[in-house]
Amino acid sequence: MIKTGLLDRVALGESSEPGGTAKRAAYRLTPKAYDLAPALVALTQWGDRWISGKGREPMKVLAPTGKKIASVKLRTQTGQEIRP
Repeated sequence: MIKTGLLDRVALGESSEPGGTAKRAAYRLTPKAYDLAPALVALTQWGDRWISGKGREPMKVLAPTGKKIASVKLRTQTGQEIRP
């Protein structure tokens, strides 16, 4: 995911572990990954509806508030829904 530009590796320093010192790192989403998030949510919602079926969703996508994310819809810049 680093090679594709979705994650950046960020050094956190070093930690002592038995047998030596290991470098610690964290991984952060890039702007490219943030732009991909709506597509991933839309695909998850599609799968929940058409593959798993209502009440059998394998994964609930929740916002940080604990509430469900609204269904992804195609909209104009003014918010009007676009029907394919």
